[in-house]
Amino acid sequence: MTAQAALDQEAAFGLHAWQRDYALRTLEVYVSEVENRVFTAFEQAGEIGNQFAEDGESVPPARQAGIDQWYEEDEHRKDLAFAKDRIIEMAVAGLYHLWERRAVHMLRLHELSRSKSDDGKRKAAELSLNDFGEIRAQFERLGWDLEIQPFYKKLNKLRLVTNAVKHGPGPAMTKLWRKCPTLFWPYNEPGHPIPADLPAEPSSANTLDLTADHFRDYARAVEAFWKAVPIIDRE
Repeated sequence: MTAQAALDQEAAFGLHAWQRDYALRTLEVYVSEVENRVFTAFEQAGEIGNQFAEDGESVPPARQAGIDQWYEEDEHRKDLAFAKDRIIEMAVAGLYHLWERRAVHMLRLHELSRSKSDDGKRKAAELSLNDFGEIRAQFERLGWDLEIQPFYKKLNKLRLVTNAVKHGPGPAMTKLWRKCPTLFWPYNEPGHPIPADLPAEPSSANTLDLTADHFRDYARAVEAFWKAVPIIDRE
């Protein structure tokens, strides 16, 4: 092997198999805890009974206290449904940030592995990886193009959703609305067509409606990312 070939092999981008295993195990723990502890705690949230007379019917005074209590219970259910929606949003955003954190760690570690000198440490520390675009560009510089990978569209959608959740109404939410209107009510409803003249921005009624199934879908994309990262171990 020539000196140049040895240098190229040393600098080749990728993970050791045991490093990928750590990333996959971290993801597995996160998904498992969210699924089995967080989501299950809110499974019944939002279910509303109807045990009282219809609006407009006269109600005996003796029943008024019970009706008042039912309305309070109804509000309680609505609070739980609201909390469930926010928790799903946070779980999705956390999934993205967990991926981002580990991806940045991997890229900095690779930069360090290319040189054990103080200069190599400085370059790793100065590597600009502050957003998705910079992370994607660094992968491309190292010879791994994320945009052609099968998981990329879902991973990028996860990024857009996370930005919308973090920043709320505004540019990030509008960008998600234009790219993925089926994540918003009422276009998330089965069979509800998306009009050709879709408004440029969502209205207050067009609420983002993430579900546990979205979380699972995005988790599969993150898993696919880690399984696709090149492995540098030599037999």
